[in-house]
Amino acid sequence: MMNRPSKPIVAFAVALALICFTVSINGYGMVIQYGWLFWLAPILLVVGLLSLKRCGVLAFVLYSVLVITIGVAGMLIGDWSRRAYCFNKCRACEPMLEQLSAFQSCHGGSLTNLPPLVMPKGITVQQRILSGDGLNLDDVNQTDATLYLGTSSFICVVPVTKILPMSFTRFYAYFRNEKDRNWKYDYSVWTLGGF
Repeated sequence: MMNRPSKPIVAFAVALALICFTVSINGYGMVIQYGWLFWLAPILLVVGLLSLKRCGVLAFVLYSVLVITIGVAGMLIGDWSRRAYCFNKCRACEPMLEQLSAFQSCHGGSLTNLPPLVMPKGITVQQRILSGDGLNLDDVNQTDATLYLGTSSFICVVPVTKILPMSFTRFYAYFRNEKDRNWKYDYSVWTLGGF
């Protein structure tokens, strides 16, 4: 018969869950996902030190699975909370995007000579030029939303995860353009200098 997990193992599992939750809710959940191998070794070392002498190998394996599962649950709850928080920003941007769509339909699809937009309250929005080379995401995390304007199209980006300072990493955000009224949660592969 196996003993119940000791208090230090339970405390470690809760601490790990809180750390994963905090990292994810602040937009850095990709750090955990990309560095899982780096994080796994110290976690197993701590669980081993707390359980191996007392309980044996089977308990070590079971406690390791328990601790990692609780940590992943914390990360998933943090990620879900972050996505809900960012989707509220999307809803706040709706009047601005409706104004753009109305202007576009009245002027034959053109977005030139655009009047000043009604910006959402409590949300920072930066405007960028939409070029044929794609989106330049370099400073997208500096504001709550980024509005890319072209001569006949627009894309609004509300970042969910933070861009990591290494090239070829996934960047998750909500995207909406002039053709679709629904927000899409998707990722882009960020590279140095845009994508």
